[in-house]
Amino acid sequence: MGTETVDILVIGGGIHGTGVARDAAGRGLKVMLAERDDYASATASASSKLIHGGLRYLEQMDLRLVRESLVERAGLLKTAPHLVSPLKFLLPIFDWQRRPAWVFHAGLSLYDVLSFGDGLPASGRLGKAECAQLPRLRRDHLSAVLHYHDAQTDDARLTLSVALDARARGADIANRRAVTGLIRRDNGFSATLLEQGVKRQIDARFIINTAGPFVAEVEAMTQSTTEAEDIRLVRGSHIVLPMPAPAEACAYTLQDEGERIIFVVPWRDKPFLMVGTTDVPQSGTPGSAVCSREETTYLLGAYNRYFAQGREPETEEDIVYSWSGLRTLHMGMGANPQAASAAM
Repeated sequence: MGTETVDILVIGGGIHGTGVARDAAGRGLKVMLAERDDYASATASASSKLIHGGLRYLEQMDLRLVRESLVERAGLLKTAPHLVSPLKFLLPIFDWQRRPAWVFHAGLSLYDVLSFGDGLPASGRLGKAECAQLPRLRRDHLSAVLHYHDAQTDDARLTLSVALDARARGADIANRRAVTGLIRRDNGFSATLLEQGVKRQIDARFIINTAGPFVAEVEAMTQSTTEAEDIRLVRGSHIVLPMPAPAEACAYTLQDEGERIIFVVPWRDKPFLMVGTTDVPQSGTPGSAVCSREETTYLLGAYNRYFAQGREPETEEDIVYSWSGLRTLHMGMGANPQAASAAM
């Protein structure tokens, strides 16, 4: 069994791993990517299908993170218009919410400034006549409806597109290629790979762990347990409902009673709505992530609270499909999931 040498071994074929491989190969480095299952088989195919600029991080005044996210969004809108498309969001404000409309308006104005030059329409406020034309939104206690733009994507197709571009730039990428062992060396790592039943030995100057929910497994192979102990998995679940008539082309950003954000998004030219997401600590193995009964009840309750005006509320029998994805958070000392999320 011969030994191959690479500059970087990327472990994990989700959007982060394929993106790292693409970038590194484009800089002239010798790159190998190993994905033991299939590309985008975990978190990268279980997201909210949105490319957004991190609007909620404005509350923490993390302007650098928001600006970086908006620059990435602008780049994707330009380079992958077949996969990433602009999407108008409506943000209804009710008088029982803690923050008045002007606070949200100010935040969206700052969002516009940070996204300057991306070509998307500026945020604003719907007039009374426009609000009256919204077919399903509840009217009682409604004080304003603001609007802004983000983008929507097919997350799995986007990941595969990045993987193919990484290969075109010279990266050696493959799915069904599992890393079964890692040994630290003075000048890097020695990795054992299993691909189509054949073992391969790889020497790598650097290992980049982009295994997502399975990041702790990779850390354990390197015996770097200090970092692995701080990893927490948070589950985000989504449900899909039939699109009520009349159909709407825009999405909604809602705040539940705990001021958590919920998106209601039309399903890319299909007659369905996606409602998500939750933020629940994951217990058990990463592969066991499913939308729980409690999460279903929570998402249905939030949706019906905003849209049950003049019709029967949606029930579990109306759910067409559901899915869950896991976010990998580095908690640090005493951090809660919300704080860790804002820091990532």
